[in-house]
Amino acid sequence: MRLFSAATIKQAKKKSESPTWAANWQALQHRVEAWQSQGAQVPVEAGGWIHNYVCPDHWQPLTYDGNLPDKHMCPEGHVLVGEKYDAAWRVWRHRQLADLAREAGMAYQVLGSESGRENVCAAYAETAVSILNQYADFYTRLDGRADAESWMLTGHAFNQALTEALWAVPLIHAYDLVVDTLTTAQQERLKRDLWEPLTAVITRAQDNLIAQDKVESNYMAWLNVTLGCLGFALNDTALVDRAIEAPAGFKPHLEQAIWADGLEYEATPYYHNFVLLADLILAEAAKTNGIDLYSVTDSQGQSITSMGCAFAQLAWPDGSIVDLGDGSYWQDSIYDSEICQAYEILNSAAPEPLFAAALSAAYTRRGAARDNWAALLYGASVTSTPSTSSGNGPSTSFPSTGSGSTFLKESGIAILRSEKELAALVPFGPYRGSHHHFDRLSLTVWPFSKEAGCPLYGLEARRAWYPHSYAHNTLVVDGQSHAQCGGELLDWTGHSLYVTAPDAYPGVHFDRTTKLLNDTIWDELAVQSNKPRTFDWVFHLDGDVTFLGELEPLSGTLAADGPASFITLQAQKQIDKTVTLDIAFNENNYRLTLAGERPFTLLIGKAPGTSRYPQQPRLVLIGRTIGVHQRYRTTIEQR
Repeated sequence: MRLFSAATIKQAKKKSESPTWAANWQALQHRVEAWQSQGAQVPVEAGGWIHNYVCPDHWQPLTYDGNLPDKHMCPEGHVLVGEKYDAAWRVWRHRQLADLAREAGMAYQVLGSESGRENVCAAYAETAVSILNQYADFYTRLDGRADAESWMLTGHAFNQALTEALWAVPLIHAYDLVVDTLTTAQQERLKRDLWEPLTAVITRAQDNLIAQDKVESNYMAWLNVTLGCLGFALNDTALVDRAIEAPAGFKPHLEQAIWADGLEYEATPYYHNFVLLADLILAEAAKTNGIDLYSVTDSQGQSITSMGCAFAQLAWPDGSIVDLGDGSYWQDSIYDSEICQAYEILNSAAPEPLFAAALSAAYTRRGAARDNWAALLYGASVTSTPSTSSGNGPSTSFPSTGSGSTFLKESGIAILRSEKELAALVPFGPYRGSHHHFDRLSLTVWPFSKEAGCPLYGLEARRAWYPHSYAHNTLVVDGQSHAQCGGELLDWTGHSLYVTAPDAYPGVHFDRTTKLLNDTIWDELAVQSNKPRTFDWVFHLDGDVTFLGELEPLSGTLAADGPASFITLQAQKQIDKTVTLDIAFNENNYRLTLAGERPFTLLIGKAPGTSRYPQQPRLVLIGRTIGVHQRYRTTIEQR
């Protein structure tokens, strides 16, 4: 059994010879040859936790440099040292080398077969084999458990078995691509010293999740694809069966982890695509061996294709994906590269304009050519349309998501889009566990009041600020984040949403109605309680803001501790009926009008920036009412 079909390799060879794909194949070739010229070695120490690769002072991910294992640069110029950062660096390094091994295998199969290039061809294979052999030399001696946190499912090479799976898949791909250069003895040696102990790590992690009744975990998708690729590469049908069938393979995972509307149960876009990518890699390996996972449809219609559709519908009008919950939302993260890989595979297997739109937008954001492994092996053929990314390489004519609505009922997400530069999102779905934010019934407004996102998990502010209600455009009662709860849908018309959150705060009724009519957002947030409380209507925004009317200066933080302590106050204004402000953002002008059924105090302050730009504080408006009820009415229009 093989992981890549003869047809896939043949298509890749044909593409490498075409003028529009040649430059992208050359980019891969240059990466492999640059490694060959360095003569570098694989690190002989385990990797730590990648989320520790973040500056605690500037809240930004550190800049990875493969030549600097013990000095780590923050984008703000701050240099960090220490084993915690070195171990996180090694995660990037090990994964880089696994990717390089796969690329060397691809170069061997695709670029080295021309007459007169036999030595080059052999060198490509030798590079992949060298990396595999180095890992086999010391894999079982690596101790990823040594400094792992207690909650982690540990591996040999990393703190996390999940990271082990992410690293292993490209290594198994590399093995499959160069296995014909190995003797039987060499294959048996890799099996004994690398593949069998790796299988033990992954199966142990899978059994652990099964015992915890967590078959739906996003980890499971990557454990399954690792076991499946090992099974196909080693002709082990028991591993293949374990990766696909009950109790925790692809089929039961699809059933338990994916909502009927196609979104992964956490309803966090990053983790949805993370699972989708694993499923697609497994589906392609299975297809090579006569197993069709694309056609698998579970009891509520869940399928790989429905997963692709659900994610692609979560786009703002500019093609960017909405931020909800935790995920890879920091600047220069791996998110868009993973979107590119997933949708290169999916748009080749099941072409759809919506998939092509998601793919194009991700490349545009990255400013990247289509030179990643998935594009080179699976990417759709070139058209006459100029590239929408870097101007280097093939593209297709990609549509936008346009105006209209997205409504994912089971996940609890509604997006309203206008014909202008204005859109709104309200999340109302159920509580989703550790990647959940306290943002039920929040109002996100594109483009100037988007979600703050989530930074790397090793940052203290990730727990202390970003998930909390004050970091979102929602209602805060008595200065506390709402309970671990979901909302309830009361009405949906296609352009109007009426939702409530009965369990958000004990003794408090809280509902929201949001409409987008005539290119204007109309929003009403109503709250009533059984005793006097402090109600804070919260709204974050970027851009230049002009208030109509005088403001009274104010100083200090909103509270002495807790999430409110991250908000620094600047001014206030007593509002009898309404307050209006003008917002200039990206050469567009907007007007926001906030009215209260009862008088309220408008507090104006600064809050931490988004996870992409944490160094840029955001303006935050707080409409504060002390009493037993209030009704806030907001209109937002582009002028």
